[in-house]
Formats: sequence, C-alpha cells, structure tokens
Amino acid sequence: MAWALAALERAPFGRHVVFKGGTSLSKAHRVIDRFSEDVDLTYDLAEADGAPVRAEASVDVRRNCFDLLLHYGRISPSTSAYVAPTVKLEFGARGTGEPHAQHTISADAAHVPALSAITFPSAAVSVLTAERTFWEKATAAHVYAHLTTFRGARGFARHWYDLARLQATGIAERAIADRSLAHEVAEWKTLFFRDPGIDYADAVTGRLRLVPRGEALEALAEDYGAMRLAGLFFANAPGLEEIMRTCAEIETNANETALRY
Repeated sequence: MAWALAALERAPFGRHVVFKGGTSLSKAHRVIDRFSEDVDLTYDLAEADGAPVRAEASVDVRRNCFDLLLHYGRISPSTSAYVAPTVKLEFGARGTGEPHAQHTISADAAHVPALSAITFPSAAVSVLTAERTFWEKATAAHVYAHLTTFRGARGFARHWYDLARLQATGIAERAIADRSLAHEVAEWKTLFFRDPGIDYADAVTGRLRLVPRGEALEALAEDYGAMRLAGLFFANAPGLEEIMRTCAEIETNANETALRY
C-alpha cells in the first residue's frame, strides 16, 4: 500500500489526490488496529482526468473505470481466504477531499527492528481529516440502521468498529462539536449518495441512528465475527455488544449536541 501511495505521489495528478476512509485512520491517523486492503481516494476530476497511471514494479495491475487492483503473491498458504491478495485503490470524484492535511505514510514492516536494514517505500500524501471521516462513517451507519442493507459485500462491520475507535480517541467528540462540518457532510451525501427513504439532515439535526436492530444487527454480528475469525484485527478487538454500546453513546451525544444548536 505504501508503494502504491508513493507511486500516486509521483504521478502528474498526485497533488490532487486525497487519501481517505478507514485505511487512512490506520495508516495516517493511527487510531484503528485492523487490516484493510482497500485504499480510498478522492480527486479533483477536472484536474486528474486523462492522466495515466503507470506501474513501476513487478505487480499485476488491473483497472476498471474507478479502481486499480494490485495483485500480489501470498506469503503463507495458511493466510485466510477472507482477505484476497489484492490491494484495491478506489478512486472517486464524489468526495470533496476537504478538509485535509499532509501526512507521511510508511509500510508497517518499516517499523519492525529486525527489518531495519531494508529500505521500504513511504509517501507524503494529503489525508482527509479524521473528523470528516467520522461523519462519513456515521452517516453510512445511519443509512444501514434505517434500510438494513449496505453497499458492497463483506467487511461492512468495520464502520462500527471504526466509530468506536474514533470515540475512544476523542475524535468523535470533536467531530460532533463541529456543526458546520456535520451539515457539510449531510449536504454532500444528499447530493451524491441519495438513498430512498433517507434524509441525511436527520443524522445531523438530532435524529442520528447508529445501532441497527433485528436481522440487520444479526447480519452485522455475522460479518464482524467473520472479520475477527480471519484475523483482521491486530489487537484484541472488543465484542460487537461493546461496540454497539459505544455507538449508542455516540448517537446520544450527537443528537443531544445537535438539539442544542
């Protein structure tokens, strides 16, 4: 992943790319302890359109309209089948990329003392703030709690784990207090991520809902269990019940704060 971001940094359009999503919480903000094979990126379409992306290493690169898939060999045959040996760079032009700040991203292996003689890639990239990422994830969880479905397939339980970590590190509280940011995300989601029956304004005006019920909660538990079984958490991850209690606290705080304004 660090190699991929370094390649983007050198690309002609690199200065217009912003790294975001859960992987940015791990690699840049250092607030979550889980594996993620996807690199979410947003860019200024007017600036980046037509610029080529070139591979500069012996990595199998495939692309579709919005994604680059970098395939690599497994280091162990026992590696869980839940995680494909692929790094997916997901490009999109539906995010603002604001607010962001510069961060240096390095490979996890670069911090292993036994590997200190090896030079690993690193990249200086623009990264979406963790507070904006909080609201991106909170509004996504809000949609799931109402519609009981989620875009994409496996791994959607990561959003609730990430929200709990953002709460534990104080980022959620800062994001909730930033009312202009909250409303900006709601307005942006309304424009670009419309869902039938969902009013994103509800999520930032005192009616945020993060905890799903019934079969939706059961599906979330199944997905979270599969993630834990696959070893996607680097530290002892809390149980889903604890995560839901934390998300209920976030929900209450966010709604009470919104009603005060």
